[in-house]
Amino acid sequence: MKNPEDEGEPTDVGDITGCGDSTTSTATNSSGIGSGMSIKSSEDNLSVSSGGTVQSTVRILHLCQRGEWTLAEQLLRTTERGHPDLSQADEETGVTPLMIVVRENKLVLAERLLDLGAGVNDRAKDGRTCLHYAASFAKDDIVKLLLNRKADCNLPGGPKDQLPLHMASARNTGAVTVVQYLLKSAGKETRLVTDKGGSIPLFFAAEVGNISVCKELLTQHADQQLAAQKEDNGDNVLHIACRRRDLDLVKMLLESGISVDATNYDGHTALHIASWEGDEMLVKYLYQMKANPNLSDRMDRVPVHLAAERGHTTIVDLLVDKCKASISARTKDGSTLMHIASTYGHPDTALTFLRKGVPLQMPNKSGAICLHAAAMKGHTNVVRALLQKGAAPDSKTKDGSTALHLAVECCKPQVVQTLLGFGAQVELKGGKAQETPLHIAARTREGEKCAEMLLKSGADVNATRENGETAMHIAARHGQIQMVIACLEEGGDPTQQSKIGETPLHVAVRHCHLDVARQLLTIVSRSRSRIDSVMLVNQQNWEGETTVHYAAELTKNMAHEDMEDTDMIKLLLEYDGDTSLHTKLVITLLKYLTFPQCLISKSNYYWSMMEKQAYTLNW
Repeated sequence: MKNPEDEGEPTDVGDITGCGDSTTSTATNSSGIGSGMSIKSSEDNLSVSSGGTVQSTVRILHLCQRGEWTLAEQLLRTTERGHPDLSQADEETGVTPLMIVVRENKLVLAERLLDLGAGVNDRAKDGRTCLHYAASFAKDDIVKLLLNRKADCNLPGGPKDQLPLHMASARNTGAVTVVQYLLKSAGKETRLVTDKGGSIPLFFAAEVGNISVCKELLTQHADQQLAAQKEDNGDNVLHIACRRRDLDLVKMLLESGISVDATNYDGHTALHIASWEGDEMLVKYLYQMKANPNLSDRMDRVPVHLAAERGHTTIVDLLVDKCKASISARTKDGSTLMHIASTYGHPDTALTFLRKGVPLQMPNKSGAICLHAAAMKGHTNVVRALLQKGAAPDSKTKDGSTALHLAVECCKPQVVQTLLGFGAQVELKGGKAQETPLHIAARTREGEKCAEMLLKSGADVNATRENGETAMHIAARHGQIQMVIACLEEGGDPTQQSKIGETPLHVAVRHCHLDVARQLLTIVSRSRSRIDSVMLVNQQNWEGETTVHYAAELTKNMAHEDMEDTDMIKLLLEYDGDTSLHTKLVITLLKYLTFPQCLISKSNYYWSMMEKQAYTLNW
């Protein structure tokens, strides 16, 4: 129901709280501060007599929570001053009837509650008073009423321990007069009070773009407020305005005397932020106000670097051509503007820098050029544009990696295809391990996507790295079964031994990759013969160890699945693994068994077979 005596447009309670017959909700203002109160749908002790008189069992709090304003007013007419129901608080939130009527802009009810002795400075469980609610939601006449009734505007409340002034400053509309009342009552020093997050009221006004409130706050202590910084990132109010892309607010702040080149904790000026946001009008205005385009942040990035990172080509042109930003600026890791644009996938921006004279082949501290940066991130369009402009496809970093190495390592098949199309060599070795791109694909998740293109472009499937391992060895170590299959299908030699005499099967068994071992033996049996599989199982490394020796050393902790360690031995014995072969130290298989009890308990049959074969050695 509506109360005709309430001033202003009454608020429909159902719309605000979303309450139905069985729901409760909490309203929030523009700053995300909840009202902390709900309107309940229960019929708790509510009844009305046939004559319209509210019975004594009805509580004021319940009526206010339900939005029954006419009944609440009727009850208050018969309530005695000082009645305990006047300050009855909700058990969960601590919200009182006065807080609710203030929140809902019910001026007449608020006056009546105060006249009857309701506590103007009572606090909810989160510390808020009715003045906090009024500052956030009510009209100025209610704020004025509360202040005239001695409401304390210096009490902090809410989750961030804010003053009512903080909450009023965060309002989108209707805030100026409220702020004026609060400043008059609380004193000018409240402008400088920070909440738990380290924010002063000016920050909240700036975040919602309320220029009038900002002006009101800056009438006193302007210098201290303009110099204040947020605790989390060091932004001042100008940074906040630039993040909002609010040109009018920026103009007002600069006219108020704020420094145009003030920095936050990252070393960013307003021009850095405007360049990041890509706001052309804001960048132009800041330059007109003498913003320095060559100030570096903590990573040695100037505003044009941030524009390049975001791909704002128009801002790049503006900063370089009009603001005279340096095109030779380098970041802390030595990256040029070409590196930045290439890393973040902006071909048009990269070509703009190229036209403006940024070198195409300039390396950073690691020796990487812009082509390497684009290849790592998978930006095919940038890679193609750079190659078309003459970037060398086989340029190497300090450790010898080419763009092809990096694209394969990051599993960027489209970039791999593009590089191969421009003549990138597939057999070049690079990196600390001196690997070919195929070796890298063998240890990379889903590397078979890149390996297929490399193999079809002539990559040697049996090429070795410095330790003598092929791509199949590497795939076996990392459990990359699809890569193992691809290598075998392309003619990979499963019997090829590394410098310590290990075959890919040795490696698969040592690292307990049962599926890889099974696939190796199955394919060898099918493509060659079972005898070849048996020979592979019993092939010895340079120490005389076979795959069965390796399997005997497996433990539960090395298994990727239950019973994988013992199933590995079962697989090898199925292919006639010889348990009697000696190593060079004349140690039989039984001597290798570091965990025989486990094997006995899991596979008595296979243990018996091994024991019988070893018996003839008199071990």
